Amino acid sequence: MRSEATAIHDMGRLDWNLVAKKRRILVTGVARWWGALLVQRLIEDPDVAEVIGIDIREPRYDLGRADYLKLDIRHSLIGKLVRAVGIDTVVHTLTRIDSFDMDPVRAHEMNVIGTLNLLAGCAGEGSPVRRFVLKSSGHVY
Repeated sequence: MRSEATAIHDMGRLDWNLVAKKRRILVTGVARWWGALLVQRLIEDPDVAEVIGIDIREPRYDLGRADYLKLDIRHSLIGKLVRAVGIDTVVHTLTRIDSFDMDPVRAHEMNVIGTLNLLAGCAGEGSPVRRFVLKSSGHVY
């Protein structure tokens, strides 16, 4: 027969295991419709503990209880953020699919250099990131 103390200890461990399995998700491009919509859906998911949205512009749409940080994906703080918060999933929606209308140098800087910096921040020893999702289009071909 289990003691009451053992049962309480087991309950505490069970609760911790459930919390530990909840996802911590970073979403880029939350100033745009697609990124904001994704954040709105993710915060409703009971398996998601935290959603952090980043963009260089203020969101035009409600992000609910998600946190927003004004941060450029080309900045080296990405890796520090990922590790400090324990981000396990990154969804990169910031890529510009309408980049033909942009200056080619700026489009390359945002789409290629920004994505490479984001990947570098999510990689390496001690990174908690296990999933990286990239929104793209046929324009890349």
